[in-house]
Amino acid sequence: MGRCAVIIGDVEKVPRTISFFAIIAVAFNLLSSWLTVASTLLLGLSHGGPVTVVYGLIVMLIMYGAVALSLSEMAARYPTAGGQYHWTALLAPDKWKCGLSYCCGSINAIGRVAMTASILYIVAILSHGMIAFYDLSYTIELTYNIFFLNKAPWTHKLGFIISLASFFVISITCLALTQPKQSNYYVWRDFINHTGWESNGLVFLLGLINPTLGFGGLDGAVHLAEDSVSAAKTVPRALCYSLVIGFATSFFFVVSMLYCVQDIDAAITSRTGVPIHEFWFQATRSGAAATTFMASMTAAAFIASIGSVQSKFGWLVNAMVVSWAAFLIVIFSFPVQQPVTPGSMNYTSLVLGIMALLSVLNWFLYARKHYQGPNITLLVD
Repeated sequence: MGRCAVIIGDVEKVPRTISFFAIIAVAFNLLSSWLTVASTLLLGLSHGGPVTVVYGLIVMLIMYGAVALSLSEMAARYPTAGGQYHWTALLAPDKWKCGLSYCCGSINAIGRVAMTASILYIVAILSHGMIAFYDLSYTIELTYNIFFLNKAPWTHKLGFIISLASFFVISITCLALTQPKQSNYYVWRDFINHTGWESNGLVFLLGLINPTLGFGGLDGAVHLAEDSVSAAKTVPRALCYSLVIGFATSFFFVVSMLYCVQDIDAAITSRTGVPIHEFWFQATRSGAAATTFMASMTAAAFIASIGSVQSKFGWLVNAMVVSWAAFLIVIFSFPVQQPVTPGSMNYTSLVLGIMALLSVLNWFLYARKHYQGPNITLLVD
């Protein structure tokens, strides 16, 4: 069987204007790996410290590498903006394809909402952290919100440039100014447990939420397939390139910052709630420099919010992806601290349960009779 082109609806109305560089920029911005890891560093530092932050990224490279390969295989054969739920409709048995594609689409939609909310949350905590650093009487409330959405390719190119420029400037500046630097033992072997859990292995697994957040939007390039030039080639490449760039920047960044930090306990307990700001303040000895770094990172995060026949390794890669996803659902439902209080309770399972219940109710009350699956036509070369 030859290569398949997927036609969704009236494809002639969709201009293919996104270049290879633009799609990489969008994919990288949706990941925002280094700044996401930096802005949520508190999760990793309190759940294993340097060991979790450094080696957790290596674990993420391996597991999300499998995810990228699995997505790339499908995107190369079926380049469609619907991504996973379109692929499910294409490959599932006729009897099950509507139900399974609906289920997959529901999960993907919930994930999109959650990812957008998490990016906006990062923008909010970075903004509030800068204010809290200068105003000792300032209290971070839970009633703020920030809204902005713009997926124009030029904004993502700008965000890509701002993000990489900020990464290089911040990393080089901190390394140049910090004296003395931390020992190799501290950076590569020190383990910190501020959770109340007795098992360091469990603490490490719970701390993986920090590096995991840096790769949560990996499939972003898939959903631009119908806007991209030569999508069957550019989308798989963008998936892999964004993963590699995301890992390289985030790994170098966290290792550099761990060598630069002087008092990690002060960073963890910082009143700003953003340990990386304290890292930069200790490294540069300048509140203005640390705040400038925060502002550039906030700007990059803000822009990020705008928007077959198996190969011989195919079964292994896909099995890794499914197993890893199931494992993360379980481990990230554990409370992050002991003893468990209403404030420290992890409500992930409750939220997932409610979303699943709403999706099931919608299926039986409406979608089962009205949803016929995506309008897909296959053209074989």
